[in-house]
Amino acid sequence: MNYHQPIDENYCDPEVRPLMEQECSLAACPTAHSHFPSSPVQPSYYLGTNLPLTHKLEDNENQVVHPSVRGNQWRTGPWGSCSSSCSGGLQRRAVVCQDENGQSASYCDAASKPPELQHCGPGPCPQWNYGNWGECSQTCGGGIKSRLVICQFPNGQILEDHNCEIVNKPPSVIQCHMHACPADVSWHQEPWTSV
Repeated sequence: MNYHQPIDENYCDPEVRPLMEQECSLAACPTAHSHFPSSPVQPSYYLGTNLPLTHKLEDNENQVVHPSVRGNQWRTGPWGSCSSSCSGGLQRRAVVCQDENGQSASYCDAASKPPELQHCGPGPCPQWNYGNWGECSQTCGGGIKSRLVICQFPNGQILEDHNCEIVNKPPSVIQCHMHACPADVSWHQEPWTSV
């Protein structure tokens, strides 16, 4: 068994998957003052990805807000691919706190943080379904019997086997009538005796 070969990620638990991205450059940025036009809502863009973000400026100009906090908002990346092609999957996205210039910020309101993880999958997962066992091929001495085992959706649509968890596939063939057959039977004649 080789433990160092990549396999399909659907075989792994998405809850314990290591992070694929990590926030960096967490040092505080120098204070910058921006002057926006009089509109209370200004668009901003996540550097390099064109993710729109809207900042609502404070109406009260006398309110004191620490420069490193003013305009900080959560920004989200696109949802990653679903860990499953059916229900029960999970998908992740990057959620970062940034200032109005798109720079990494150290404080955003934790209560308003968007989710980084969500359940996904368009519908029910396919499952193994099987029929009754057929007759044994032998009455003694070891035979086999078989049954139909298929991968299908609950609505009856049949799929290729690789769409179901192959390690959970029920057996389709088993041995039967393993007891030994009786030895050949024939009459055996002894010499006559007197009574």
